Parts: sequence; structure tokens; C-alpha cells
Amino acid sequence: MPSPPIISLAQVGLVRGTGPLFTNVDLHIYPRDRIAIVGPNGAGKSSLMSCIASSIPPDQGTYFLKPGTRIGMLDQDTLAPGPDKLRDRLSQGMDDTEFGCLDANFTNLGLTGDEIVADCSGGQIRRAQLARCLSLDVDLLMLDEPTNHLDLAVIGWLEEHLTSRREAILLISHDRAFLEKLSKRLFWVDRGTIRVREAGYEDFDDIRAEQFRLEEEEARLRKRKLKAEEDWMRYGVTARRKRNVRRADAYQDLKSEVRQDRRIDLLPDMVVGGDAQTGQKVCSFYHAGFSFNEHVIVAPMDLDIKRGERLALVGPNGVGKTTLLKLITGDLKPHSGKVKLGANVTPVLVDQMREGLRLDHTVQDNVTGGAEFLDVAGERLHYQRYLSGFGLAPNRHHLKVGALSGGERARVLLAKRLLNPSGFLLLDEPTNDLDIDTIERLEDMIEKLGLTMVFVSHDRRFVESLATGLLVFKGAGIWQREAGNDMARHFQTHEQEKSTPPNAKKSKPAEPKKKPSQAKMSYKDKRELDLLPELISKLETQIQYLEQKLADPDLFVRDPTTFNASSLKLEHAQKELQSKEERWLELEAVREELEEAN
Repeated sequence: MPSPPIISLAQVGLVRGTGPLFTNVDLHIYPRDRIAIVGPNGAGKSSLMSCIASSIPPDQGTYFLKPGTRIGMLDQDTLAPGPDKLRDRLSQGMDDTEFGCLDANFTNLGLTGDEIVADCSGGQIRRAQLARCLSLDVDLLMLDEPTNHLDLAVIGWLEEHLTSRREAILLISHDRAFLEKLSKRLFWVDRGTIRVREAGYEDFDDIRAEQFRLEEEEARLRKRKLKAEEDWMRYGVTARRKRNVRRADAYQDLKSEVRQDRRIDLLPDMVVGGDAQTGQKVCSFYHAGFSFNEHVIVAPMDLDIKRGERLALVGPNGVGKTTLLKLITGDLKPHSGKVKLGANVTPVLVDQMREGLRLDHTVQDNVTGGAEFLDVAGERLHYQRYLSGFGLAPNRHHLKVGALSGGERARVLLAKRLLNPSGFLLLDEPTNDLDIDTIERLEDMIEKLGLTMVFVSHDRRFVESLATGLLVFKGAGIWQREAGNDMARHFQTHEQEKSTPPNAKKSKPAEPKKKPSQAKMSYKDKRELDLLPELISKLETQIQYLEQKLADPDLFVRDPTTFNASSLKLEHAQKELQSKEERWLELEAVREELEEAN
């Protein structure tokens, strides 16, 4: 029998900016749920998460939070700079157990906790906030893009850690492999509707394709009906005007529905400047190396990158992947040897810091400089057509970039950088903050054009889809070229060599403590051991009854007092059952020990 929900939304709606983000939302979150929120950037994924966390009140409908439910949330807000240490800032409000977990999680995420907040990079701040969130003793863990700024080894640790946890988990992530491993249910934010699906992300492509197929079939039927009604309006309405006013009104409604059907069409293709003609050799390292303060980041190496190759840089955070990209662009000069670009090669860099965007200018001004028409790959396109190919809806084109979400800014930068022809594309964590639809469209575009590319990404699916080879960090500044695109195996080997990190959160209850050996059990303990099975059975019956009573998700709407009282009774009974079971295990272990000793 399923447990009652810990959070329920009934007919909830949320309005933001230009209109409603979503309406008439009905959903429930249950204990130990594993839910992924999916949908395009700007659709309202983070807003839905904030609404579920009750940090944003709904504009309509009913929100229910089971009494006593504790929520831990990793959002996309950053920490204000300050002279204090990360540990001191993030441990505020924690109890002793949570504080102990915090230090362990700092270590697992590559931090010490002694870093000064003002000196930390955005990635360090993000990992520190994740460490705090993972340390909290909560009933629902809400994580918005938790894999951003994590290398693959840490992502692997995070996957295993979250798999072992007992609380419900709600996720937003662009990392498809991460979602496939962890999610069991989906909240699909789709054009103002939240579609709840009882399946994990591995089935999402089939779910989405079936939904669009059904919508397209319904749209075709409406168009056929509209044509018949247009004939009737043209030839039959005049003679029977009064009698058929209702049918004429229905005709207008049908026309409106057909116009709405256009919104289900797929986005136009992503059109870019194209692949500038280059020679066979695009870029070469001639014994090129780079050091910083006597620390070797790139040991002198020879490397040729040929036309059409797509090379993924593989290594933990901080080993110099971005440095390699800057050596290619010329922003950094090698300390030994040289880096030479081929004939007619102008590298285009899309960096993870989103540099090059003017936040106080509109999307159109940033990308086109205010031009209305663009010459793109031999085509003359209206700017709205070009921007729509990157998933930027027309109602976003005149907004200032500073008002956009992180994912929308990433798409604006892609549109800006890819406007002109390029023979050599450099991408530094391009999938950070992008929605999955845009990532897949970017993959298709790169594959179709056959662009030469060097890129950094911890998105396993992105690397598997595009890389024709790897440049792997081997330590001490040494980078080695390898065939294939399986970057995960390098981190698996690295993890196997490491000692197992301390558990930041217990995934299983501690083994019951045994009492010191004694000659025989006391009468009191023996009597308690005899009575415990009956008490446990009664508690199990009580829990089953309460779960059956609360299984109806509409109970809290009809009778919230009864629902709240029953929920508290259920929580108390579950805790008492756990206590009784642990006590029985403890006494049974003592009994067995004494029998073996005798």
C-alpha cells in the first residue's frame, strides 16, 4: 500500500512576467520518490520547484505540505561575498550530526571548508552549497542543476550517494545520464502544463514522441473539421443565422484551437554560419607547454588536430582544460614551443563564463547588433527565424539579457558565436544550463555540418554523441591522445585506485549494539523479547490501516483535520515500529551470543 503524499498541489497555477507559467497543476510527491523535472529553458522548471518548496506561493489552487515535513533545497542563487570561511557560512542552523556530515561532504566535493567565501570561484560556491544541502536531515531533497561545475568522478560519487539516500529527491538537470540513473517519475513542464508520468527519464524520448504524435493527429482532425465548418459558414449561415448562432460561435472557437495547434510544431532548424573552408591541418602543437608559478599545467607536447575531428578534453576540474583552449585561441602564449593554426582558421570560443554578452542590451542587439535580416550560410533570414532555431521564442528577443535565465543566456551566446562561419569551434562546458532539447539540437547541428571541434564537457551523452577522440590528462601536466569516446572509463579507473571516501550520510541504519556478554539474560530482557513480536505486529497493522486511510490523495482537501491527525499518527507509528524492531534485533543478538557461549 503506497504511503500518503508529503506534498500535494491541486489545480495550482503560477503567473510570472508576461503571463501564466502553468495552470491547473495536480501532482503529488511521496516518500522516497525519485522525480525529474524536465522541459525547455524558460518553461518554468525552477519556478515549479520553488512552488513545490513553498518559497513561491501559487497564484491559484491548493498547496498541501504534510506536517513535520522538512525540505532541503539547492537552488541557483549564489552566496554574497564575505571574509568568513565556507564552513562558518554554511553551517549556520545545523545540528551536530549535520555539521559532521558537512565536513565529509566538503571533502567528497573537493573542498576543505576553510576557503574564504570572497576568494571562491562560482564553481567552488556551487559545490559548497551542494555539500550543505546533502548534509541536511530532511524528508525531501530538491536539487536544481546539481552536476554543474562537477567533474565526472564527483558526478559518479553523487549518483551513488543519492541512490543510497532514503528521502524523496526532486531533480532538475541537463545531464541525461544522471537523470536516467536516478529518476523513477517525471514532471514534464510542457507549454503551460505539467504532465506527470510514472516512468524514469530513460523513457522520456518515447513519451514525448507519443505525446506529439497524438497532438498532431488531433490537430489534423481539427483542421478537417474547420474546413467543413468554413464551407458551412460560407454557404449556409446566412439563411439560418438566428438558428445557428451557437454553431457560428463554435466555429470561432475551433479557429482559435487551430491557431493554438501551431504552438505544438517543432522549433525550426538551428541554422548557423557554417563550416569555413580550411586546410586538412586545423591546429598543431609543436612541443608546446605552459606553466603557472612553476606548476606545470601542460607539459610540452606535439599534437595535430585535423579537419572534421572532434576532440574532447578529459580530466578532473582544475587540471588545465580551459588553459588548453586558451592556448589554441592565442589568449595565452605557450612558455615553450608554439601553437599554430592552419590556413584560413579562426577559432570561435563559447566559454562557460558567458563572456561577450552585454547584460544591459536586448537579445536581438547582442546577437545581430540590431539588424533585422541576417545572411547565414548563404540564406537571408529574419532575425526572429534565426533566434528561434536556438529555442529563443519571439517574446524573448526584446528582453535584456540580464533578465534571462542562465540557460537562455547560454543559448544567446551560442547564437552570437555561431552566426559567422567557423572552421574551428571551441566549447567550454557548452551544456551547462542548457535544456536537453537544445543540447540535442546542438549535437545534430554539429554532426550535420561536420565541424572541427575541441571541447570540454562532463555531459557523458554529449561526449559519446560527438567525440571522435579524447585528450586525457594523465597527471603532472601530461596530456595523452586516445581513440574512442568513452571518457567515463578513465574516471572509473581513477576512483577504483582511491580509497573509499567517508560516508557523508548513513545509507543504512547502524548495526544494533550488543550488550556485553553475561551469564544469562535478565528476566526483564527475556520478557521484553517475548512480547516484542506481538507489539511489532500490532504496529504493522496500525500502519497498514493508516496508509489505507491516507492513500486517497484528495482526503486533505475534503477533511484536512483528519488528514493531518492521521499523518501524525502514521509518522509516530512508523518511528515506534523502527524502534521496536531495532530493540528486538539487539535482544535477539544477545540471546544468540549467550546460547553460543553456553
